[in-house]
Amino acid sequence: MLFYRIVNGAYKSSHLAQTYGNVCDVPGEYDSSAMLVLPKHSAVHSMPLPVVAHQRNQYRVVLRDGRRYLQQCKVYYEYFR
Repeated sequence: MLFYRIVNGAYKSSHLAQTYGNVCDVPGEYDSSAMLVLPKHSAVHSMPLPVVAHQRNQYRVVLRDGRRYLQQCKVYYEYFR
């Protein structure tokens, strides 16, 4: 929500809203099409790094060693190549 508020100009801040980012467009990492990246006209200083867009429909439950885990789907670099 913060991302979209910043993009639309509804949120102004001089503070850093992000302390981490995700690697994109390299094998084994996320594809840039699955990332949130602020356009140059918005408050890039608030979110300077790309971060994966978490969407409920891009997860599935997998069973490993008797435990359930969430796994992201259709977000990795290899999926788009």
